[in-house]
Amino acid sequence: MLNINGITELIDSNIFSQVAPGGVGEGGTITVNTTNLSLLEGSQISSGVFGTGNAGIVTINAADTITFQGINENGFPSGIVNNVAASGIGNAGNIDVTTANLNLVDGGTIRSNVLGQGNGGQIKINASNAINVSGFTEFDEATTRFSSIESSTFSTAEETNNAGNIDITADSLSLSNQASLSSSTSGNGNAGSILVNVNGITELIDSNIFSQVGETGTGSGGTITLNTTNLSLLDGASLNSTTFSEGNAGNITISSDSVLIDGTSSDGFGSGIFSQISSTGVGSAGEIKVETSNISVTNGGLISAETLSNSSAGNLTINASESIKVIGLNSGLFSRTGASGNSGIVNLNSPQLIVQNNAQVGVNNFIEREFSIESSGTITRTIETGGGSTLELSPDGEITRVEIPGESIELETNLPANVQRVLNSNQGTGDAGTLNITAANIELTNGGTIAAISAGGNGGEINIREADRLTFRENSNITATAAGIENVGGSGGNISIDSDFIIAYPQKNNNITANAFGGSGGNISISSNGVFGIRERSLDDDTNDINASSEFSVNGNISISILNVNPIQGITELPNDPVGLEETTAEACKANRQAIANSGLTIEGKGGVPQAPEYPLGSDILSGNTQANSTSSIPQPIKTSQGKIQPARGIERTENGEIILTAYRTNNQGDRLPETKINCGL
Repeated sequence: MLNINGITELIDSNIFSQVAPGGVGEGGTITVNTTNLSLLEGSQISSGVFGTGNAGIVTINAADTITFQGINENGFPSGIVNNVAASGIGNAGNIDVTTANLNLVDGGTIRSNVLGQGNGGQIKINASNAINVSGFTEFDEATTRFSSIESSTFSTAEETNNAGNIDITADSLSLSNQASLSSSTSGNGNAGSILVNVNGITELIDSNIFSQVGETGTGSGGTITLNTTNLSLLDGASLNSTTFSEGNAGNITISSDSVLIDGTSSDGFGSGIFSQISSTGVGSAGEIKVETSNISVTNGGLISAETLSNSSAGNLTINASESIKVIGLNSGLFSRTGASGNSGIVNLNSPQLIVQNNAQVGVNNFIEREFSIESSGTITRTIETGGGSTLELSPDGEITRVEIPGESIELETNLPANVQRVLNSNQGTGDAGTLNITAANIELTNGGTIAAISAGGNGGEINIREADRLTFRENSNITATAAGIENVGGSGGNISIDSDFIIAYPQKNNNITANAFGGSGGNISISSNGVFGIRERSLDDDTNDINASSEFSVNGNISISILNVNPIQGITELPNDPVGLEETTAEACKANRQAIANSGLTIEGKGGVPQAPEYPLGSDILSGNTQANSTSSIPQPIKTSQGKIQPARGIERTENGEIILTAYRTNNQGDRLPETKINCGL
């Protein structure tokens, strides 16, 4: 145990406890209590097992700041390491860090690894202020040390060897410049779970939080749970649970007041939240659930539960108390598959859903991604993770060779020499999934699309519920189409829309479709108070159409129910016969026939109606003369056992403050008001 009141600094030095090779026993604990701790140039605090036994626990308490930075001349990173070596048999110990500020930069790390036989230890970090993980250091052409917090197992032992869990608590969390927070298995065992609780802002820039089953692993990915106030994933940053081998991907759960997913990385990969089964993976994709007030997915951002294998895609649920916005080319919310598996279920619940500028919300059975290359010379890079893809460019920027195993490629070459695009397309034969949307206001603009499309199987289900208004602008669509590929023909899906009003603006080619190529057309059911600007007819680029046709089979069914709500329902109908003027005045003046003889009502002009709607009611339209009734408005006395009592009608206040009730009316100052006669007629 080290107790240091001030600064503790290690430069290319180590503090360690270990079970040595051939040794049998337990590793000792390491405890450091200090104000500031710096591990620089490859310095480490480590506990490990190289023989037989369990590694010790590492506990760090720093009142102010902890900084782990850089690597040494042998490529070892600065940081805390607790591991089981390849020769070791035993469990890695836990790592427990408590501080105000934690900085892992230029390759700095906190890690628990299992290479031998045993389980990884838990990593627990509590920072009362901020955690910052940023950057990397290149050691040589083959080795780069990235700043990270990681728990992993690489063990190939027959026994199950699980990675440890990661538990992070902080006031703010920042990952940038290819930093990572991860739990993974590349051996025989499960990845650990990741729990992050942040009181304020969580921001990832070109960095990742991930749980994965690697290409050589057998086991399940861990869950990722993130609770924060504001979450931003920028410039290709991601939360990712992926299986590259045999095992299920973990679930991802996000709770944040606001969520922003924006932009792409330098090599074209979108920022996002992903639960994936790769083309080499065998297992089920996990579920993604987001609870928020507002979520914006823009400029290529994605949330996707997807599979490129024969497994089924996972489900996606977003509950946003205020709005869901999906904006920009390649931006989207998906459950999708690019192989024979079926797409999953997407549930969106929010008062407002906006999909615009070629963004898409879908449960599709195909995956397309577009990559831009702005470079010259020869480059090699992976288009799809684990795909072994290669692109070569000539010095003038022309693409000269493309190799992407097992995937169809379309090159778009009618572009400037230095800008070539590759469209990477995986077409599946399974069925599209189910998309459930509950939103008061749904806006589809400039190519915005809600889709349940299958390339080779059946179209999916789209259910829109409880909408007040559904609007289409500028080539926007709702579609459950079975596109059909060669020798395969699925049926169109089903679309059910319940919206008070459906409005398609006249920018043309806004459509609701459930079409098919070889199979039957789908079913479209619409229930609304009013459908404007779009109707059932054949598809035409110049009109807004509702269509469920099939190219080579039976057309589908379209049902449009207009509820015909009467806007004046419940209002009492007035009689058609007007009441005569003489009858009205006679009824009003039965109390005094003499007044009737001297009273009258004259209607001039249009009888009280202004000369034009914009004119006020003129004072010369109605005129009349009346004769006052002689009957007094003073109430009669009330008979009681004590005699007649005149009802009080006013009050007076004397100079000495006494209150006197009066038989005549008074104003607020106690002054007597004149009596009026009962008017008969007007």
